[in-house]
Amino acid sequence: QLAVAPDEPSPFPRLATATHRTFTATDPEAKLSLRYHVLVPADQPVVLLWTEVRNDAAEAQRITELGVLRTADSGVDVGVQPGTARVFVDSGGLTGSGSRKLAAPGATHSASGALVVTDGQGEAAASFSFVSFLGAWPSNRIALDEQGRPVRAVASCAYPHGYPLAPGATLRSEVLSVGAYPTGNEALERWADLVMAVEDLQPPKRCPSGWNSWYCYRLTITEDLVLENGRVMRDHWGAFGLTNVQIDHGWQDRDLVGNWVANTRFPHGLPWLSARLAEQGQTLGLWTAVSQVSEWVPWFTEHPEALFHTADGQPDVADAHWYWEPHGRTFSLDPTHPLGLAEYRAIGERLKSYGCTYNKNDFQGNLLRTNVVAGDPDISLGVPVYRRAMAAFAAGKGPDMAFHACNAPLNVAAGICDVAWTHRDLGNPAGNWEHLRAWANDFSCRYHVTGKFYWSDPDYLQVGQSTLDEAHVRMAFVALGGGPMFLSDRLPELPPERLALIAPCLPSYGKPATPVDLFTSDGYPRVWSLPVETAWGKWVVVGLFNLSDEPERLELDPARLGLPVGEPVVVWDFFAGKPVAELSVAAESMDVVLRVPVPAHTVKLLKLVRREAHPFVLATDLHLTMGGVELPQVTWDEKAGELRGVAKRAPGIRGNVMVYVPAGWKPVAGETAGRVLRVPVEFEGMERAWIVRFRKA
Repeated sequence: QLAVAPDEPSPFPRLATATHRTFTATDPEAKLSLRYHVLVPADQPVVLLWTEVRNDAAEAQRITELGVLRTADSGVDVGVQPGTARVFVDSGGLTGSGSRKLAAPGATHSASGALVVTDGQGEAAASFSFVSFLGAWPSNRIALDEQGRPVRAVASCAYPHGYPLAPGATLRSEVLSVGAYPTGNEALERWADLVMAVEDLQPPKRCPSGWNSWYCYRLTITEDLVLENGRVMRDHWGAFGLTNVQIDHGWQDRDLVGNWVANTRFPHGLPWLSARLAEQGQTLGLWTAVSQVSEWVPWFTEHPEALFHTADGQPDVADAHWYWEPHGRTFSLDPTHPLGLAEYRAIGERLKSYGCTYNKNDFQGNLLRTNVVAGDPDISLGVPVYRRAMAAFAAGKGPDMAFHACNAPLNVAAGICDVAWTHRDLGNPAGNWEHLRAWANDFSCRYHVTGKFYWSDPDYLQVGQSTLDEAHVRMAFVALGGGPMFLSDRLPELPPERLALIAPCLPSYGKPATPVDLFTSDGYPRVWSLPVETAWGKWVVVGLFNLSDEPERLELDPARLGLPVGEPVVVWDFFAGKPVAELSVAAESMDVVLRVPVPAHTVKLLKLVRREAHPFVLATDLHLTMGGVELPQVTWDEKAGELRGVAKRAPGIRGNVMVYVPAGWKPVAGETAGRVLRVPVEFEGMERAWIVRFRKA
């Protein structure tokens, strides 16, 4: 029988203004006590639920699962008509997330994080989502009957191998949130905020950018190539903050994982290389896979006891055939064994001694294996093992080295890293549009956590191998991602016209675009919206992606993009370099939806800005935000008829500021094309002031 306890303070400081009530029960036969927690924040449309169990026995008990919520089997009201509803599921991994139709006979929609149900338009959203990932592997799911109607909602936390609960000790489940929101996008964004509040996380401190060796050189990378590419990056884009030169897989002895000393392609050693990069104003980044140990490295034969094992006592094989030469088997470094734990810390210390300031740690999934025997027989496998390994590694590398979690559990990694790989590899340009569609879905399904849990890495920008259309798509991916920016071309070999494609992506705007059709599009979101705001103006940049094999007409609803309703709007096409529309429809007369033709395998990058009655900056060709980064100052002097501003770029760059000249005005000098006056700017230094004078016509 449940007993209602008096209200208690909230255990989450950021949700202090809340009603927190507990219900208690005991099981004398099992010798367990249960506390069921219900917390209602005062200012949010959400309820938080979690379970706490205490061991009342004289000996330890092993807990394998804690339930948090299970509805009756009579049906679940998801707040919208099931036949038209869609559901977004967060797999917790690099792939498998996305939205789809809810109604599917006999289906179960399962998540390991956010699970959001909306109506057919992505509105009227219900969230049934875990908001903590500290010690268990959570599962939240909605089951449907054979008619496609929701009949059951279940949320539980698994503890693989069991959690050893000592006498008198308690175990708290992960926290589940149940809430209602006006749109699916808002439900996801508020879910990310709740995770930050419940786990008391801070946003990432670093957003590194630079150059990566993998896609361009792979296992042929040398110290000379590193320095040569670093010099090109410094000379062209160092002013934009591209300062890290990251050597990916291929720097370590014999190209083996687990052998974290430099190979013969780096004859002077990594401290020497780090010093040479510092002379160029750059820093060293290094790839690792610290949890992986090749059978060809000394550690495997010298310390087999510090690896995960199978039930019959043999070292457990993490990968039977490593992807790259010399291939062979790999094994898992066990952080629950004292020697293994010490080695995680030692690897971090070794990287620091090399002068590394940015580490990309890859292939961490083996730490989540649940069918292994760990050195610590009492630890619950999975999440606790991963956290123990990453804590030891972090202690070794210290607080000043930026950390990129690659192939990591994406919700568990929140707060552990600065950057996370949140998708399948983008890969070298090759015209594989099916792969690009899948990648676009993976990446957009994590937009709501970037800049909060970590920065979502958009993979590496390559503009030298592809068609121009594919290069534009990849540029838009990076610019609208809003996070880190790494190049991966053979920079000394790029022709000038391809080099010129890089600067408009730099630096990052620092905010991600919203995939506004995430809840309505099948396959991948096609409409990405980035609100841009400066000291002198605000507008919306929209990416319209058609990654399919046929032309499409993509729908744009100005009202859903946050534009002022009923005010005139001008639309500029960045890649076409021209205005494409002017809208002026009174709010009360009709709704306006634009259907924009987008050819197959292309992206349109549009700026939608309010039309002023006086001359104003419409766009630039200097940055993909079209003014959000490269124009820190713009002013209009009505009395003098002067539009003036300051542009910031790297020395040597040339471009144009596009000025819209409305009816009733004419430039004193220069001719307009239609209503657009191009103002050329050329940079000898970092800044260039410009001014245009007008007279009334």
